[in-house]
Amino acid sequence: MTAVPDHHRVTLARRPEITAHLRTADRRVLFTQGDATLIPDAALFDRHHDLLEHAQAASAASTGKRTLTLYMVLTDRCNLGCRYCDVLGRPDQRRAGVIMPWSIAERAVEILLSRLRAEPELEAQVTFFGGEPLLAWGLLERLCRLLEGLPERRRISRMLVTNGTLLDDAKSAFLLAHRVYVVVSLDGRPQVNDGVRALLGGGASFPAVDRGAASLDRVMPGRWGISCTVGSHNAATLQDELRWLQQRYHPLCIGLNIYHYQRDGGCGIAMDDDAMGAAMLEAFRTARREGISIYQFIGILKGFLRRERNLDYCPACVDKLLFSPAGRVGRCETLMFDERFSVPIEQVRDHHLPAHLDWTAHTPEHEPACQACPARWICPGSCAYDQWVTTGALHGVQGRRCAFHRGMLVEMLELLHQACEDEHGPAPVLVPAQHHFDAVPGAMPTSFPADTIWIVSMASASQAPAPGDSP
Repeated sequence: MTAVPDHHRVTLARRPEITAHLRTADRRVLFTQGDATLIPDAALFDRHHDLLEHAQAASAASTGKRTLTLYMVLTDRCNLGCRYCDVLGRPDQRRAGVIMPWSIAERAVEILLSRLRAEPELEAQVTFFGGEPLLAWGLLERLCRLLEGLPERRRISRMLVTNGTLLDDAKSAFLLAHRVYVVVSLDGRPQVNDGVRALLGGGASFPAVDRGAASLDRVMPGRWGISCTVGSHNAATLQDELRWLQQRYHPLCIGLNIYHYQRDGGCGIAMDDDAMGAAMLEAFRTARREGISIYQFIGILKGFLRRERNLDYCPACVDKLLFSPAGRVGRCETLMFDERFSVPIEQVRDHHLPAHLDWTAHTPEHEPACQACPARWICPGSCAYDQWVTTGALHGVQGRRCAFHRGMLVEMLELLHQACEDEHGPAPVLVPAQHHFDAVPGAMPTSFPADTIWIVSMASASQAPAPGDSP
């Protein structure tokens, strides 16, 4: 295993005469230029010890909650034929899928409750997934009523990931009443979205998605989100897509998801790694300037501002159970058709998966390639599934995610230096204070209201009164 360096040096891209010095142990930062850059790192931090102690006082330790993520694939049918789909890659799978039997759904809830009752400090998030989960609306209704009636309901947040085409006011009202956070998949303006997310039988999907989104906007304005997959179809215009989505729908948050490979190792929207990183950085600049909440950026910013490791890893590499309609349980929705990565539900013993399905070793702490990287501070890691389909191994890193996170670190350091220099002027050594860190997000919100439901590590479960509860 490569050793983690005590210090890192990062040259600012737009100001190459400026060097950022990062101390690994506590992620404290200072900047040098000129002869000061020649001073050894340890001596430099020792010389400015008192100022660093005052300016970058340690934050109170985060009380990060332990969360079990439970995905319920309600059906493996879908009414869209997305060109890049990594879950249901073949048309016959989309058409001929099945709905999860109630016996499987009920057993999944039993396993969830067993975990919650055995671990009182644990919280859970149940995500209703597909296929298109609204094709199994009767099952979804029944599950929502079951979960809302449990004594543990306050410890169980709920999320629905949908293409939005089947939403209407009645469904939206039911989801709101049962505290389900709705995320609609939408990749941008109509011509961009429909180029890769057509109806299964052909034709534009946007009109139906737009009707569903309008329903959410009427019933739960500002309390639902959008998931936008980023690839060759929208990377070049990503700033414009973000602005359009924000102005048309005013979502609580937008997720920008770098595309996954399909099971044959290809992808219909694949693109150059550096170009992907550049597109994501431009999206960050737009979001901080215009106050657009982007899930991935907020997770990175929270670690940077508090000088803490970003632990917003893929739930599959932390604590996740995925239940398929066929009654198999695994870690990852994109591998639910591969029996090497799942077991029959009967083999889930003591509410845990067998040891051979433990993915917790596939995080930046364990990846040799990550140990000497300065971006390890803010990087949530790679995708074990993408590694599997491209290399045959679950461990490793992907260039497109590395390019983005390294670029993000430099971008944030440049913003931090600018805030510090604007106040103090140029100097051989600059030590930024907390208020300089706090300037880095610009207008982008970095937290959500207390009643927000969002995916793991972003926010607490909703505190809104449940039906029958007093406020």
